[in-house]
Amino acid sequence: MAKPIQNGDSVMETVHKVVFDVECMKHQFVLSYRRLNGYKEDGIPHSVHTPKDAYNAMKENADALWIGYNSNEYDDYIMSAILESEGEVTAEDLAELSSAIIETTNRKPRKCFTSYDCFDPINVGMRSLKMFCGSSGRSTYDSPYSFKEDRYYNDKEVREIERYCEEDVEYTTEVFLNEKGFFEASLSRLDIISDAGYDIPPEQEIQLVCCKGASFSRRLFEMLCGTRDSSDNCRTGFWLIHD
Repeated sequence: MAKPIQNGDSVMETVHKVVFDVECMKHQFVLSYRRLNGYKEDGIPHSVHTPKDAYNAMKENADALWIGYNSNEYDDYIMSAILESEGEVTAEDLAELSSAIIETTNRKPRKCFTSYDCFDPINVGMRSLKMFCGSSGRSTYDSPYSFKEDRYYNDKEVREIERYCEEDVEYTTEVFLNEKGFFEASLSRLDIISDAGYDIPPEQEIQLVCCKGASFSRRLFEMLCGTRDSSDNCRTGFWLIHD
């Protein structure tokens, strides 16, 4: 993944971004994505249908900051599995992983892919992207085939699933552009760490920019305090237990 800050410039000016959406079914996989240049739209959504093609798309955009809606809770794990296998994983394998992620509330697989989740700063409860955009009067498309049947789909049905994912990409782009102030604020996390006298490896910068506020607090606590209180389960803050 890309280093968010280059030569002291804003990440928005130096690193291109990719908005994405993933859907996994037993016999079908779809990754839709769209490149952004700065805050401006750049091109139309693209869709690929195999994990190998998804891997190639990720490698082609390895220097990009990937952006999703509620992506840290789901899509990042799917993308991680594709990266770790270099695309040598089946749609069936990803569908099983998808079901396992949805059904478990405790242990989840390790992530090697982290996206910026533009859902985080939005106070919408657990509303989906379709509900969020539909509540503001915009029309939404709900594919009759998504998450429905464990069967093979014909070309027309696959295109309908693409349409569903590509609309998610369009709306995620819109949400991201509207919430860009929260993204810029998240960059200040790097300044906080730097001001504390710590050097962050480039591969960790992207995670600190993308992670949720509670996760960032925990990470900062662990970095600043060598005496961690392992019984602390507080998700909204941290304590410094040293002089």
